Amino acid sequence: MSSKICKFCGREYKTRGKSFCNKECEGKFRTKYKIKQGGPIKTMLDRVCLCCGKTFSPVHSTNKYCSKTCAGKYRYHNLEDKCFIDKRPKERSIEHRRKLSINMAERMKNTSCKTKGVGGIREDIGHYVRSRWEANICRILKENNVIYEYEPDVFHLIKEDGSTISYIPDIKISSNYYVEVKGWETEKSKIKTKLMREQNPDIFILRIEEKEYKYLLKTFSSKIDKWEFDKRHGR
Repeated sequence: MSSKICKFCGREYKTRGKSFCNKECEGKFRTKYKIKQGGPIKTMLDRVCLCCGKTFSPVHSTNKYCSKTCAGKYRYHNLEDKCFIDKRPKERSIEHRRKLSINMAERMKNTSCKTKGVGGIREDIGHYVRSRWEANICRILKENNVIYEYEPDVFHLIKEDGSTISYIPDIKISSNYYVEVKGWETEKSKIKTKLMREQNPDIFILRIEEKEYKYLLKTFSSKIDKWEFDKRHGR
């Protein structure tokens, strides 16, 4: 293989059918050639971010935001952005959410995942729940004449990269008071909890975990006829 001289840097190299030693020299040579010939040179002027107002240098001609975080925040909060509204998660009816929950419970029965619970409609409480724990918490509320709703609201939380993630608390007591029943927690649910606390500080969520559930079990299981026991907390 014969040696060649790079057209741009003048370095000697060995290759076939090439005029440049590498892609970098080829790009620089073509850019320099265009300038000499009076060809078009694209220049990007600084712009002001539509979200935070900071001046930035765009990479592409279509860039309107300085970062993905600003893009996500602006598109989520700006109702005039019709392109984003069309892509936002649509609010589902209670009946639709109930059917989705039932289908999910049926699929989870055939897996070894820890999240599989005894999901289904309980006649005594009158609606669908995902697990025995949720059913028993609803029974406690009914026993104490507390009015509640099961999974009525969806919160769209913004992640650090600008994308959104949905969070649905289990039980709604009032406009700013919810109950979340958690037998165990995944990394994804930890992220949702953190984002919910940061982005909705005026909303209080009571978390019922293993320790709290054991106390409720000891207090109410003997008072409620249709209390559901599991293997860990059997009679």
